[in-house]
Amino acid sequence: MSSAMELLRLRRDSYLRDFNDFVLAQAATGIQMPQDIADYMQELRDLPSISNPQLNQDGSLNESSVNWPVPPLWWRIKKGYDV
Repeated sequence: MSSAMELLRLRRDSYLRDFNDFVLAQAATGIQMPQDIADYMQELRDLPSISNPQLNQDGSLNESSVNWPVPPLWWRIKKGYDV
């Protein structure tokens, strides 16, 4: 059984991976990463140290127990997320 913190880190890591291709493409072209993306990624990295995640009764992560940072609006639009 996974702990709440392990599940938080797994979800957080998947959100960070979502930006890997974008960040690598920016670096390859010499274009500076947008500050809003840098800030969002830092907020994700900081999340385990500022969170107290909880599990649901079925052992899944209680999403409402984590104050997830919100990706920049332009990124959510680009990815087709609900805005």
